[in-house]
Amino acid sequence: MQIRYTAIEKFGPHNGENWINYVAWSKLCHLQEVISLDPMLCPSIVEADFEKDNEYLIWENFTSDQYSDLNYLKVKLKDTDNFLYHILAIVKEPEQDCERIALANAEFIGYDLVDTEGSASALTNCGGFEETFSPKDLNVYGLIPFYEKAYSIREALLKNNPDEHHADCYIWAIWRIK
Repeated sequence: MQIRYTAIEKFGPHNGENWINYVAWSKLCHLQEVISLDPMLCPSIVEADFEKDNEYLIWENFTSDQYSDLNYLKVKLKDTDNFLYHILAIVKEPEQDCERIALANAEFIGYDLVDTEGSASALTNCGGFEETFSPKDLNVYGLIPFYEKAYSIREALLKNNPDEHHADCYIWAIWRIK
């Protein structure tokens, strides 16, 4: 299991009118905030320096904001002027139930389904796939709390929406670093 680290902007009630409009549009009224790898809702705050970061960057497909070393990422974040962010530990396509995997100074918060292009979360930024899952399937962060449920929703997304590119997703296990 390869653990990666990233830092994303917070998106929640502190965003005022944007949050109010988002909740009205998404119908996800139970959310406390969105914690997601969706780059539109929770953009990365990490700017890669490809020369300095090369040893620590996990460069894959459309991502350049995932690091192999948490301490290195924390050093990079010391210079940021954005204090409204989360540091996340993430695992792409986990092969086991991550709810019981304890990471030092981290809390497991759920599974995200992000399209294979890395452009949107099928859970929180596609207008809902009502035939596949309902808001009650998501926790207060807009994530699926259980491993088996995440895989069954992903399978149903593709089956029910074969022509929708946002339905072709990777599953990401997410821990929030404390």
